[in-house]
Amino acid sequence: MPLPKSRTAKIILLAGLGLALVLLLAASFPATWLKGRAEAQLGTQFGGPATIATLARENGPSFNPVIRATGIRIAQPAWAGPGDMATIAELRLRVHLFSLLGGHLRSDLLSARGVRLDLVRAADGRENWRKESERKTASSGGSLGAVSIEDAVLRYRDAKRNRTLAVNIRIDPAAGLFLSGSGTINGTAVRLRARGGPMAADRPWPFEGAIQGTALTMQARGIMAAPLDTTHMHFAARARADDLDRIDRVIEAGLFSTQPITLQADVTRTPDRWTLHALRGTVGRSPFSGQIEIRKLEGRSKVDGTIRSTQLDFDDLSNDAALAKGAALARALGPRLVPNTRINIRKIRNTDGVLRVTADHVVSRRSPSPINSASGALTMDHRLLTIAPLRIGLSQGVITGTAIIDQRDDAPQPLVTLALDLANASFSTLTGGNSAGVEAPVIGRMRLKGRGDTVRDAVGHANGAIGMAARSGSLPAKTAAMLGFDLGGAIGGKQGRTALRCAVLRLDMHGGHGTANPLLIDTAASQLSGRGTITFPTEALDLTLTGAPKGKAALRLPGAIYAHGTIRTPTLLTPQKDRPVSTLLTAVKRAVTGRNHPPAGDLDCAGAERRALGF
Repeated sequence: MPLPKSRTAKIILLAGLGLALVLLLAASFPATWLKGRAEAQLGTQFGGPATIATLARENGPSFNPVIRATGIRIAQPAWAGPGDMATIAELRLRVHLFSLLGGHLRSDLLSARGVRLDLVRAADGRENWRKESERKTASSGGSLGAVSIEDAVLRYRDAKRNRTLAVNIRIDPAAGLFLSGSGTINGTAVRLRARGGPMAADRPWPFEGAIQGTALTMQARGIMAAPLDTTHMHFAARARADDLDRIDRVIEAGLFSTQPITLQADVTRTPDRWTLHALRGTVGRSPFSGQIEIRKLEGRSKVDGTIRSTQLDFDDLSNDAALAKGAALARALGPRLVPNTRINIRKIRNTDGVLRVTADHVVSRRSPSPINSASGALTMDHRLLTIAPLRIGLSQGVITGTAIIDQRDDAPQPLVTLALDLANASFSTLTGGNSAGVEAPVIGRMRLKGRGDTVRDAVGHANGAIGMAARSGSLPAKTAAMLGFDLGGAIGGKQGRTALRCAVLRLDMHGGHGTANPLLIDTAASQLSGRGTITFPTEALDLTLTGAPKGKAALRLPGAIYAHGTIRTPTLLTPQKDRPVSTLLTAVKRAVTGRNHPPAGDLDCAGAERRALGF
């Protein structure tokens, strides 16, 4: 049954008066009502006790009152050590009461005076200014309007990246922002300064800043969409450092150590991405250029970039300490065929994406390199790095294929998979110039899988196979005679060159030990076969070689020859039980009596090549 109109009107009137009373109370509430809640919220947010000496309103009834707080103190969380994380003599805020309807009280900073901040990041990544749950969440940015900050000092200690700083900050709404101070980055002293324009809310805000030191200089100048709105800005950046790792201690992109570096770029920042246009610079004596886009998605960095170098020295991608260590290792071990390039990616935890890299010309400061160009697309997905297509141009020949570095299981060493093909190479390229006059096109295949911090270590623990084959070449006639154990031809008068019909080698790899299956060299004048092993990463040879001529040999060496040493520095030995004189006498006796073993026939080169490469 409907209520009488007069009664309905009374109810509406009473409800309206009640609502008006509630709104009046909300608009004129005493600020002290918020004091306990504010202290509790600060303590919960920062993990240490928080106190506020006074809290008072500055204006009359309003739904956006100005609140003045004095004597604010927030203690350090227990893990950060003793003392206070923050003390503020006076803080003025404009509070928006209607934001409470959404469950979160919103406020605008108007002014602060007597500010002391002591920010700490521990070696494990904990930060005293935000909760653990916020560490992987990108900042949403924001801007400040006509804010005023006086007598503010910020101190920062970062054990994770070995950084410290102490800066003075002043903000005047009409004059702008002023910041200056000093600090250290990985033990090297630096000076810091920053300057910003007048603080006008929601208007473009020009800014500039610099870090200056003997080992590191970084400069930026540009415009933000609004004062201190770091998620909407465009600026020109320049940097110089003795090592890329020192720059990385500032930008935290997970980069590596290098020779001294210079770089510059035009940088654009939006809430979810960084874009580096016109990126260019030098690392050591290696120039580079390109562009990179980095998107932030669910706490991860997604990279999409292209880098090109007209001249690359791979040594420029290591610092002096790493180069010295590598040189000492090379002196201790001697020359090696497999490079000792570090490939551990365990520290790259939050970066995915693709980086396309091209080196038009590869050089080496230490010795001539068989590599003269390189290119590849590096695709990272949760510490699974795939390099494909990979192309390495040699001084003669080319290597193509795929390399996969898998450290998704967080193991100390990655699992490395190599699927590489060699085409149109030469003996000289593969042996570091020591080809003994052998000329022939060489092809090959490598299918290996093993764990290691470097390419050399991974091959030294790998399973799989390596195969190589050469056909239709030539070699010195004396060398051909030696392969057939024709001692007379080798030390006699044979001159000129002999056809190399084919040479094949297959290594069946088990835990870095390669068993020759087969090892055959067939020339127009001789044939050599071998058995034994080549062990990685030492590249040590343990081969037994036997040869036979294809025609009559005036003086044929009996028995076998043992190959020891390494791939790059082999040594040939006769059996210890055979003395040179007795070996020679045996050869002479067989020649006189005609009891030499029968000559060799032609090898089925096509079949031998299939055996060597058929995997």
